[in-house]
Amino acid sequence: MRSESSRQIITLSTRTTTPADSAPVQWRQADENLWAATAGGEYAGLIARETDGHHVADHLSRPVAVTETWDEAVAALVAARRPAAPACRVRTHHRPRRRGAGRGVASAAPSPEREKTS
Repeated sequence: MRSESSRQIITLSTRTTTPADSAPVQWRQADENLWAATAGGEYAGLIARETDGHHVADHLSRPVAVTETWDEAVAALVAARRPAAPACRVRTHHRPRRRGAGRGVASAAPSPEREKTS
C-alpha cells in the first residue's frame, strides 16, 4: 500500500519564447523581389514578390501567406512570430518514490509441507 507521503512532486518549466521572438523585425533586400527579415540577429522569415502577390515564409521557411500588398505581408509575418502558447508553461508530474533494494519483498519462509527428516 502506498501512502501519499511517499510521492515526490517534480515541476518542469519550459520557456517557449526566445528574445528574438519579441525583438523588432528588420528588413534587408536580398534581391530585386526578395526581402529577408531578421529579429534579434536571427533569421525571422522572408517576403518574395511574385506575379500573384507577396509570398511570406516564417523563420523555418514554412509558407505563411500570399498577400496583395507589402504591408499585409509584413503583418502576416509578424502574426506568425507570435507564440501560440503562454511565455512559460509549467506542468506538475507526480512520481512515486523509489524503494530500496530488498525492501517490500516478502521473505521465503519454509513451507509447512516440507519437513526436515534427520
